[in-house]
Amino acid sequence: MTGALGSTFIAARYWPSFAVGAALAGFPIVIGENVVGIDKKSVIKNGKTTKAPELERRIEYFTRYFDGYGAMIIQMNVEDTRNGVAEFLIDKYGNDVIIELKWGQGAKDIGGEIQVADLEYAQFLKNRRYIVDPDPFDPVVIKGFENRAITSFAREDHLFKALSLCTPYAKLICLGRAPMIAGFLGSNIEGVFYPERKASLNGHWDVLPPSVTEYGKYPEEIFSFAVRTGRFLFVLY
Repeated sequence: MTGALGSTFIAARYWPSFAVGAALAGFPIVIGENVVGIDKKSVIKNGKTTKAPELERRIEYFTRYFDGYGAMIIQMNVEDTRNGVAEFLIDKYGNDVIIELKWGQGAKDIGGEIQVADLEYAQFLKNRRYIVDPDPFDPVVIKGFENRAITSFAREDHLFKALSLCTPYAKLICLGRAPMIAGFLGSNIEGVFYPERKASLNGHWDVLPPSVTEYGKYPEEIFSFAVRTGRFLFVLY
């Protein structure tokens, strides 16, 4: 299974490749925390989510190609629970998705879950009760941002430490961010063969590099293993 691919902008941009690949290969994929909370188009009122376009977009990409193998897992943290995301998922998707209640966060000092370079968006997140550092409503901070002394804000989560001891009961192994590499690679390769899709795929290649062409010049050659096993991962969407 994948690690949690949540509210980061990278996860949002490359989600089609991640989700479609997971659905076709038949392994679980996890939508991480805060996807609803940071979405400006989501509607949250009095602790109830009634509209969540980005979350729905991600689920739809997976379910479009889902053939019974794998699973769609949605991770929820404190803010998601407060915003009624679980109730929204249950009402709209029922047993078609799995909810993961997040107990803790790994000990990783990464200076904020996402970096926000827009003052208005930082204030939007603060209004949704996220911890934003520095305070985007502080007049001193606003002045510093206007003078370019402050260039970005860090959006943090409420962190709770938890130790999970699963041996010998482990049934599933999380590959973390490793499956994202396949998503990046597939997006770049498809962007070369279909230049008109390059922008929407967030592709960066104009031609295939030697590290790819050594396996072939055409999708059928490059992904020959997937073709032989009946799971052709070069997705045309």
